[in-house]
Amino acid sequence: MRITTKRLSSLALALVLLLALLPGSVLAATTPGTIATVSAAATTGKTIVNWTISSGATAYIIQRRVKDTDNWITLNSNVTACTYTDTTGVNGTVYQYRVRGRDGTNYGPFKVSSVVRAITPVLPGAIASVTASAVAGKTTVSWSASSGATAYIIQRRVKDSDTWTTLKSNVTSRSYEDTTGVGGTVYQYRVRGREGTNYGPFKVSSVVRAINASADITLGSISSVSANATEGKITVTWTSAYGAASYIVQRKIKDSDTWVTLQTNVIDTMFIDTTGENGVDYQYRVRGYNGTSYGPYKLSNTIRAIGSSVLLYFPFYLYSYDGKVYLGKLVTNKYDNDSIWNEYGTYGSKYSDLSIWNEYGTYGSKYSNESAFNDYASKPPMIVDYYGTVVGYLTTNSYVQYGYTIVQIRQFLINNNQ
Repeated sequence: MRITTKRLSSLALALVLLLALLPGSVLAATTPGTIATVSAAATTGKTIVNWTISSGATAYIIQRRVKDTDNWITLNSNVTACTYTDTTGVNGTVYQYRVRGRDGTNYGPFKVSSVVRAITPVLPGAIASVTASAVAGKTTVSWSASSGATAYIIQRRVKDSDTWTTLKSNVTSRSYEDTTGVGGTVYQYRVRGREGTNYGPFKVSSVVRAINASADITLGSISSVSANATEGKITVTWTSAYGAASYIVQRKIKDSDTWVTLQTNVIDTMFIDTTGENGVDYQYRVRGYNGTSYGPYKLSNTIRAIGSSVLLYFPFYLYSYDGKVYLGKLVTNKYDNDSIWNEYGTYGSKYSDLSIWNEYGTYGSKYSNESAFNDYASKPPMIVDYYGTVVGYLTTNSYVQYGYTIVQIRQFLINNNQ
């Protein structure tokens, strides 16, 4: 076929028009330019990576590796600024970063940063103590400082409940007044420090009974106090006094006029005295306190102390009934790793199979025959002293000989500075 000059001119014009309508990426692939510098600087909790612009780039890819390794990990493949904040580094680890520009599927060369050591946040320190005291209409909670904390979180629960309610999450002082408690209800509080989104461990207060705000509420009288002696202890129980937040327990030798205060902040209506001398006759008296005033004393019967036939060697330990499974140490120190009152420890956590506080476990279920909290258990955990002598059993079954409830054991340990 013969093509004329006129026909060639028409084809050339059509081709020019077609090329004019095509996107630039089809005409020529643009490779993003080289990044001149990449810098990385670490501060607490993050490493900030900055770089210079890559000409022609519409986005950037940033990668990281541990120093002297070949394994580069992509952190982000679509960074549109010339900066990136990395919060995933491991404290003390030395890293390098590299960045390159991209424009669609066209990539520029990588540029590597200098090395940098990651710094993770320092968590707020542990709080040493939390105290709670109630007066009419409010409970004041105070605590020691948490190093590094800029604020505190305070929570409350009803005694023996597993549900903690946050009262405030940004307390900037080291005290808090709770005016929302229900009068007569026994509460516990816990507090932990925070610094931004970093949190320290919780510290739990002792229990406290809330007091109604009504000024016309008269503190009631205790109707009866009874004292019962068994080997090595005298158990004092009493009826509750209306409006009382706590109780004061005193003791005297029969026919003496000298009363000795044994405890000033008893929350329950029971006290175990292990300090009586064998064969001595004692009398006890108890009165309520509502935070501002005291009720009248109520006297107990006279009771003769029965000395223990065995010496007590602390600390005490808890084992399964057959002695094969260790269940922790009976000490009230919540920082002791083995304490059954360390809620973060193996023997104090409500999730541990070796904890009496696991209500679904062998030793904490109200249905298990080996549980400390089954009222009908015949094989509850046994209590042994330092030398391995069995001194009793931890149980709510009142028919078990030498059986003690957890409340009795805790009070006994407190009385003996354990």
